[in-house]
Amino acid sequence: MRNTLGYQNPEVYAKFNIVGTICALFIDDNTSNTIKQGGVNYGSGPASVLMSNADKRGKNWKDAKDEKHKILVFNTDNIIDYKIRYINIEYKLLSQKNFNEVLGTQLSDSEIDNLTFEKVKEIIIYLNKKDE
Repeated sequence: MRNTLGYQNPEVYAKFNIVGTICALFIDDNTSNTIKQGGVNYGSGPASVLMSNADKRGKNWKDAKDEKHKILVFNTDNIIDYKIRYINIEYKLLSQKNFNEVLGTQLSDSEIDNLTFEKVKEIIIYLNKKDE
């Protein structure tokens, strides 16, 4: 997560929950504080701000138990290779607002608003299988 534009987190590595064309990392109460707070060097960094404002910005996905999750995604088709020491990946917190744009879907606003965390996971897995 070191060389990302929107979620720079030096020396922090995370195992993604879904790996494919669309990779997804689930962030919830059980996630390491280092990840939730933007890293040891960025305790009040951009990730921390995004996480604290998530309710207002529609970036929480509720599961069947009414627990909140955030989904950090990136699309492996959108990797920028600077042809020097590193590549750059644009991570985005998946929200109701950016859902269609990030995942390339065409759901209506009401369909997106009614999605549960489990259903969003199913959609990401389906999109990955479709790309195989």
